[in-house]
Amino acid sequence: MSAFMQPYDPNAPPATVIVGAQQPMMQQPVMQQPMMQQPMMQQPMMMGGGVIVGQQKDFMVALLLSIFVGSLGIDRFYLGYTGLGILKLLTLGGCGVWWLIDLILLATGSVTDVNGIPLKK
Repeated sequence: MSAFMQPYDPNAPPATVIVGAQQPMMQQPVMQQPMMQQPMMQQPMMMGGGVIVGQQKDFMVALLLSIFVGSLGIDRFYLGYTGLGILKLLTLGGCGVWWLIDLILLATGSVTDVNGIPLKK
């Protein structure tokens, strides 16, 4: 059986390759690289607007967004609630009712971001 037909053995010594037909039997080891050299590290993901997931959101930014563009759902997007932000955008803040409720909830400090982290004051 040739070397190409043998099953892979991770404990076998590195294979050798003959370099050049004109040279006298020079052999060089073939470098075997592992599939993954380092374990994969969890990198922070970027969401819309450049907000890093896991970073504590600012209370004042959320409150100002809710006051000025809350009827468009931008405050919900900022806090990471993408689905609620889209729904709030399509209903124009629930015809103003949802916008007012969100404004009151933000002002009283009872809103967290999508990860459950309280807003930074």
